[in-house]
Amino acid sequence: MMQEEEKENGAAETENEEVGEEEVKDEEKAESEPSANEGDDGKEDGKSEKKTQSKSVNARFAQERREREAQAKAKAEKEAREAERRAYVKGQVDTLKTNPYTGDPITDETDLEQYKVMKELDEKGDDPLKGFAKAWADRTRSEMSKREQAQAKKAEEAKQAQKEVDDLVAAYPGLDVPALVKDDAFQKFASGKYGRWTLTEIYETYKAKDGRQAESKPRAKSSPSSMAGGTSEPKSINDMTDDEFLRYRSEKYGY
Repeated sequence: MMQEEEKENGAAETENEEVGEEEVKDEEKAESEPSANEGDDGKEDGKSEKKTQSKSVNARFAQERREREAQAKAKAEKEAREAERRAYVKGQVDTLKTNPYTGDPITDETDLEQYKVMKELDEKGDDPLKGFAKAWADRTRSEMSKREQAQAKKAEEAKQAQKEVDDLVAAYPGLDVPALVKDDAFQKFASGKYGRWTLTEIYETYKAKDGRQAESKPRAKSSPSSMAGGTSEPKSINDMTDDEFLRYRSEKYGY
């Protein structure tokens, strides 16, 4: 009898232990698995992040595409101008064929330019043959001087542009300048201002335009006395041109 009771007690304890283990496993599983709401929230966050990334990627691709299209257009226009020039030169070479001052054939652009120099001397009353060497040398020196001046001007412009970028970065250390100059809205605003304004002035005015409405105050209605006196009410910032706003900002804020 006692042996049967012990067996029953042992079986009950084993059953209780198995039930306890199953409950613990169920609890651990419930903790490890997110609820339906949590899963939905995770999906929504993922969708939102993916959507934001997609917009950013699309904007970057669109900007790169516009840059490639602009470069291709500029290249095509340059090639078209060069083709037109070459066609014009070929037409002159084919028409003239021979330099009347030397009797030599005109076969290319160099021969054509030599003929033009001689023709200029002849029209001025100078000897086209005796005066050619000096005239050609003077022309060569003049062209070299023009190229050197153009190169110097280009170098100075590049130096000034770099200084303006350095000044802008110094004033706004966290500003992404490469992204700024590629921004369509900024380029549209800055168009026509380069060379007249510094890059910092352009950026600050561009940035300030967004705050004009908040800074502007409602216009006060003109009183009879002011109308009688002929005093004009001050112009709203929203009605100022960019140059007027730049002067206003300089006078009011000192920059």
